Amino acid sequence: MSALSLRRSPRLTWAISIAAALGVMGFVGAAQWNSSVARQAFTTSAQQVLAGEVVQLEREQEQLRAQIAEAEAEVQAIQEESTSSSAILAALNARLDEARLAGGLTSVSGPGVVVEIA
Repeated sequence: MSALSLRRSPRLTWAISIAAALGVMGFVGAAQWNSSVARQAFTTSAQQVLAGEVVQLEREQEQLRAQIAEAEAEVQAIQEESTSSSAILAALNARLDEARLAGGLTSVSGPGVVVEIA
């Protein structure tokens, strides 16, 4: 019987080692499955947080674009005012020069005119 028990011993050892390996693989698979579910839940919550931040940043960007448009409109109005003010100022300076010339307040040079009153 000792020969028979020696013969079964390698089979029994082989069966126990296979069963142990399958048991370990089962526990590893279960742990992997549970961690993937937790990871998926974490990923989903992280995606929700990021999506909220994206929406908030898009709103902020729209507000900033509106502010830029307002500022550009103000700059354009000031430039147009400045241009019209410059044109008005140039016209006033021309009229002032004419008035000074007509009033004899401007120095002139040239051949001159001699007028004799008899």
